[in-house]
Amino acid sequence: MKGMKTIIPVVFIFFVIWDGKPAGAFQVMCLHRTWTCSLGDAVERQKMLVNKKLKYERSKIAKLGEPSIVQTSLLDLGHNERVNNKGDGDGRKGNRNSNGLGEKQEIRSKLERFKSACKSSTISTQDLLSSFRGFLRASSDICSSDCDESWRVALEALQLLKDADRAGVVAYNMMLHFAALTAGRGCQPAFEHAINLMTRMVEENIEPDLISFNSMMNVCAKSASMMSQEEAFANAYSVLDMMRDARIAPNTITFTSMMEMCARSTGARGGRGGWSRGWQKGMEILVLMREHDLNPSILTYIQMVKICLTSAKMKRAGNWSESAVRNGCKVLELVREDGLELNEDFYNHFFSLCAKAAEAGYEAAVVVAEDLFRDRNVSLTWSTTTWNSLLNVYAKSGRLAAARGLVRGEMLRQRVTPDLVTWNTLMCAMAKEAQAGRSSGMQGGLEILEDMRRAGVKPDVLTYNALMRACTAPVLSRSSDSVFDQGSIVLDMMRADGLSPDVVTYTTILDACIKSSSTQEEDGLSQALNVVEAMQAVGLNPNIITCNCLLTACSKAAEHRGLAMVDMGVELMQAMELRGIAPNLVSYNSLIAACSKAVASCVPGERPADCIAKGLQLIQMMRRKGLKPNVISYTSLVAAGANGVKVGDLSLLKHGSVILELMEKDGVQADSVTFNSIIDMYCMAAAAGLDGDWVRLSWRVIELMKRSNVEPDGVSCAIFMDVIFKSLTCMQGDGRGRRLRRKIQNIFRSIDEDGDGEISVDELRSAFLRRAPFQEKQAVSSPTKAPSSRSSWALPRSEVSEKDLVRFFRWADMDANGRIDYQEFEKMLVGSANPRSFGILPQSGTPEALKEARQYISIGIGVLQDMFSSDVQLNVVTCNALLDSIALAAELAPVEGGDAFRLCLLDANRVLELMRSHGVVPNCRSFSALLKICTTSAGSADGEKALKRSYRVMQEMRRAGVEPDTVAYNIFLEGFARAPCTAGGGIVEAIKVLNEMIAANVRPDSVTFLAIIKAAKQEGTSEAVSLAASLFAKIPADCQNIKTYSVMMRAMIQVGRREEVLDLLEQAATSGMRPDTHMMAIATQAASSSSRLKARLRAFRTWFRREKKDERELQV
Repeated sequence: MKGMKTIIPVVFIFFVIWDGKPAGAFQVMCLHRTWTCSLGDAVERQKMLVNKKLKYERSKIAKLGEPSIVQTSLLDLGHNERVNNKGDGDGRKGNRNSNGLGEKQEIRSKLERFKSACKSSTISTQDLLSSFRGFLRASSDICSSDCDESWRVALEALQLLKDADRAGVVAYNMMLHFAALTAGRGCQPAFEHAINLMTRMVEENIEPDLISFNSMMNVCAKSASMMSQEEAFANAYSVLDMMRDARIAPNTITFTSMMEMCARSTGARGGRGGWSRGWQKGMEILVLMREHDLNPSILTYIQMVKICLTSAKMKRAGNWSESAVRNGCKVLELVREDGLELNEDFYNHFFSLCAKAAEAGYEAAVVVAEDLFRDRNVSLTWSTTTWNSLLNVYAKSGRLAAARGLVRGEMLRQRVTPDLVTWNTLMCAMAKEAQAGRSSGMQGGLEILEDMRRAGVKPDVLTYNALMRACTAPVLSRSSDSVFDQGSIVLDMMRADGLSPDVVTYTTILDACIKSSSTQEEDGLSQALNVVEAMQAVGLNPNIITCNCLLTACSKAAEHRGLAMVDMGVELMQAMELRGIAPNLVSYNSLIAACSKAVASCVPGERPADCIAKGLQLIQMMRRKGLKPNVISYTSLVAAGANGVKVGDLSLLKHGSVILELMEKDGVQADSVTFNSIIDMYCMAAAAGLDGDWVRLSWRVIELMKRSNVEPDGVSCAIFMDVIFKSLTCMQGDGRGRRLRRKIQNIFRSIDEDGDGEISVDELRSAFLRRAPFQEKQAVSSPTKAPSSRSSWALPRSEVSEKDLVRFFRWADMDANGRIDYQEFEKMLVGSANPRSFGILPQSGTPEALKEARQYISIGIGVLQDMFSSDVQLNVVTCNALLDSIALAAELAPVEGGDAFRLCLLDANRVLELMRSHGVVPNCRSFSALLKICTTSAGSADGEKALKRSYRVMQEMRRAGVEPDTVAYNIFLEGFARAPCTAGGGIVEAIKVLNEMIAANVRPDSVTFLAIIKAAKQEGTSEAVSLAASLFAKIPADCQNIKTYSVMMRAMIQVGRREEVLDLLEQAATSGMRPDTHMMAIATQAASSSSRLKARLRAFRTWFRREKKDERELQV
């Protein structure tokens, strides 16, 4: 018969329906042939999926074997090793089998009794099927220890029924239900077994019914968590295809099982799209139900809530949790539209969803739960479990007062008696409140414990574990010693109640000791080891979580002690293995993070490259243990490279691209944190003033994220804006670079005899002839003294020929126009030396610098616009960073660059418009950046327009409900210091702004008065300086500093009041200030025209030196 089935071609035959019933044996035969075809198609689909999977795995192995494009020593550490630790897995399986040996023997004895029942003719078919159902239930209990044995005995029992001619559709439906039970307990081949059962039914001419298909769909649902989403959906739709071929219409239970499959596959490994695709598929199933004229039941909607709940568990971040809660609210609306009554199961799952979202930081989840509670069906009596689910929402969000109000108020009014779970949840809320630093954990926990005892509920270990978390909550003022003392008090209370602390209790103390340590001297490691010793003293063995806490302590200590802590962690993992505790992925990731932190430890003899090499050795060790590194492992290595750049190791700038290549070879998808670490590396390079186009490199990383299907987040945008800001800051130069610029300019002017801004070859020769005799004279007068580095550029005349001068001139003349301008001269001097030794040279005041800065700004605005378009949540701080960058670009413009300032202002207004249109409210700093652009242009020819723009910005600021602060007023006053009197500047207008500032209850600071004095100095009249002097006498002592005195002294010299300059110098010294070299130089200039003032200054110097000497003696 079986051979005939393979020869006879299968054809689709029209089913003849007569009076709504199948047309006899002919139709059964056709159904049999059709089913043989459908099941064959289903099996072929499964084979295709398996073949595709095998092909993908083989292609990955082949790809891993290819040589790397980037030849680096990182790959020599054994990256291509692949160790499949099958022996360990078999060993663990053997342990489970040995533990379940007694259960197997009991199942075998039950099988023998069932065999006797099958042979008995006195037992009815119904009783025999009941025995068969009980046997299958008992067989499913051993599935977790040995799935193969469980199926083996079940199939033997089915064969016994078949031999007794009792195996009908009911027996096979029981077997399909057994397949669903085993799938729910982790049996991976359960769906394959179910397909085989359906095939046997058709071969034995047993027609599957609706229960058979629903059981089959239930197997798909229970198996979904053990396969990728693609496989799970393919299995479910193949079952629907079988039902369509068998002319059996699916019902609500069918689609509810499909929805359960969707919920389980949402949290499954592999697949594309993650939880968002699970929600999308759930909505598709809902539409499919409507197309079949089926109304979803409340169980269907509960499964949809489970999809949202799974997504909230997977992505513990605010944005993802918010989406999950919003989708849950959509399900709630659909339930109400269908007129369904909510049951307790729906309430429990919905409250669990809100609790997970609240734990992730989505505060609105509590409001959603409260709204559902207010709109609840009052006719439905809630059990204590449902009340506890609502209480858990308050506990996860840390709202202790609301949790207490629910227990003491609403539950009491509804006559619901709080049970042990209620009090434990309330204690967890207390722990959350204490960890947030909002209340005392010890006092509040003891109050809850007392209320619990008054209610007649005895606390258990879980109660005290929550109390332990509350009492040992890390506080900034608490050391690890005090944490250990608080934990000891809770341990004594547990023992007084006759309870023995468990591993979780000690692990809580251990974790608190590590988190409470915040200084280099106290890293928490020693106290953590004391906790482990106390734990072992009472006969408790550490588990994997305890050991991972110890490894976290090593990671934290590596920030100060370096790689020695990594070695200690490796020894700890070896000790774990000896105790039978296998280190997991978290263990190795903690040590790799320790390598990243050790980069910044600056331990003598340790280089950043050594730390990264150690991290790669740990990855190699993971592979040998059968663990595959994940994205966290590699991201820690990228962060190590960023830390290396931060401490000055520039060789690690290409480290990020190398790690990305390793991740691609290992089949690990980089996430946003990985790419953000690379952008952060470029940000540090820009902050260090290193030569490179870091803005465009960072922009390419963001584009690479999009091509890799990794959406940039708010952190990506914030770091990128910081790269722009740091790059523009470096274009302004640092102190050493600005001093070097002044020296180079002086040298250039001394060589440029005709003052035309260019050096000819004759001028260079003349300068050499002027310098060389002095050099020779110096060499003759001091033959034993080595020439200084400052004068080594001028060699003796005998060593430099005319040909050498011409060759040098041609090398320096980069545009070959026969003359050397200043840019060529500076590039020639600085480009031939180490730039870091000279500092960062400023690039401001040139059209090239402005052009480059505006290109950076254009890229930044484009990225900001893309982020807003992608619904990325950005805050005002990120947008303000771009506005600050635009203000810096305005400072880089030439002094007379009116158009440049106007364009920068247009860019800033464009950013403000983007902020407002996407719900980001500008704050005071946002408007301060606009003010900065306006005041920067106040010194140009358009100074009057710039001040008018500044007034308009201040008015717009107030209209937006933002009151200017001290910084905003200071920037506004800076415009009056830069603008001439003819353009509206000067001290009179500045004092008006000062009075307005005081009237608005905004306190001036030293920068405020400095800007007003600068305005008087800019005006340059005796009246302005006299007004500034009278104001200076009224400045509060905390607003006076060296800088205010120096500017006031400069203004005094400008109008010839030299005597008062020395008065200010003596006043500053007697006020406790120490005049610096710049201040003494101003005093020297003031005293240069009078012998009396010179004598007074000498006396001051003598007194000042004596004061400093006495101060040093006091310190000794």
